Amino acid sequence: MRRTFSICMPVLVLGTTQAHAVELFHDDFESGSDLFNPLPSGYGWNGAWSDPGDAIGVSTGVAHSGTRSVKFTFGGGADSDDARSELRYILGQNMTEVYMQWYQYYPSGNENPSVGPKWVHRTAPTGGNNNKFYKLWDDDYQHYKVATGVSTHPGANLHDKYFVEYGSNLLGFVGEWGGHGDYTVDDSYLGRWTKIQIHTRCATAANNDGVIEMWIDDVRVMGDTTLDLYPIDGIGNYLRNGYLMGWSNSGFAQTTHTYIDDVTIADAPIDASPASKPKAPVNLQVQ
Repeated sequence: MRRTFSICMPVLVLGTTQAHAVELFHDDFESGSDLFNPLPSGYGWNGAWSDPGDAIGVSTGVAHSGTRSVKFTFGGGADSDDARSELRYILGQNMTEVYMQWYQYYPSGNENPSVGPKWVHRTAPTGGNNNKFYKLWDDDYQHYKVATGVSTHPGANLHDKYFVEYGSNLLGFVGEWGGHGDYTVDDSYLGRWTKIQIHTRCATAANNDGVIEMWIDDVRVMGDTTLDLYPIDGIGNYLRNGYLMGWSNSGFAQTTHTYIDDVTIADAPIDASPASKPKAPVNLQVQ
């Protein structure tokens, strides 16, 4: 198990030159890490939330490194049934720029049955646009000054279509920018570990240089570096709390799982080395 914080490490800046990041937090879940208590540094997990019929916990069903990962369970149901499985995290300080990296596994349906059926994110009659993937905000989600995220629509052939979004001072989220693209995960992403990297930066003034960017397998797939991600009068211009996965407005026809492993939080780009490409599935034993 490796659960660490505040370690200086060399990294390769995505697409540019070599730099140094401070790895503020890393968890590979090898000890069945507590998902409710941050480290003494203040960085770490801050609650695992699920609704009846859903679940979240450390699992040995599949792992990117070692033998464990976090398993998100979304219970299946009728078309009108939603689902939620959400892992919250907290930063140990107020930050204006955050890099996160993790590896995610969507089952193909060809694994050991314990891993779960093929990931199929349906389009429900009640709408399917409130499917959370990543969120990061300041102190209070219900009264945020700045908030960012990535969510999904069910895309073509029932695959997830990702889009980035942001908002300030409860004025609403802006997202799915046509000029900046969106990204649909197809069958080639199922049954293997996918590398996810997300970079968020608050703007230094109104209407200027806020950032949300997303890489999949070291390829920048969407984002913007000119956002007005800035609160009124600059008050509350920082990031502190977030979650991975979460509410699924469209739900699932059958109980479905996804897995996350090797989560890292840093203050600069973490890792873009070709040697870090996603590994083949390992440890597909019965849980």
